Amino acid sequence: MDVPGYGWAQASRSDRAGFRKLVEGYLAARPQLAAVLWLLDLRRDPSADDAAIAEVLAARGVSTLAVLTKADQVPRARRPARLRTVALALGLDEDACVVTSARTLEGMEELRDSVLAFLD
Repeated sequence: MDVPGYGWAQASRSDRAGFRKLVEGYLAARPQLAAVLWLLDLRRDPSADDAAIAEVLAARGVSTLAVLTKADQVPRARRPARLRTVALALGLDEDACVVTSARTLEGMEELRDSVLAFLD
């Protein structure tokens, strides 16, 4: 099952702005938060909403792992460039991103290892 993210939600502009406030409020209320896993579609350039969320996460200083999904729908040769594009647009280091595919299970071990590293 897949659900649309905030970028695809059928919501008004003010409702979408509310998503940012929701994230800000959640982060402020959770000082013990170790990290955020941020699911993004590898096929898509980050949106203005994504950039706004990146600013919120950076301001909070919480460790962020961008989980770039749907890798199976991007030719293997194009994946490194897509990863660079997404990371640069969001102000993330490339090593703060993991390319994954639920369909082929690509990147799942790396994702698991990254999540476990946050727990140490």
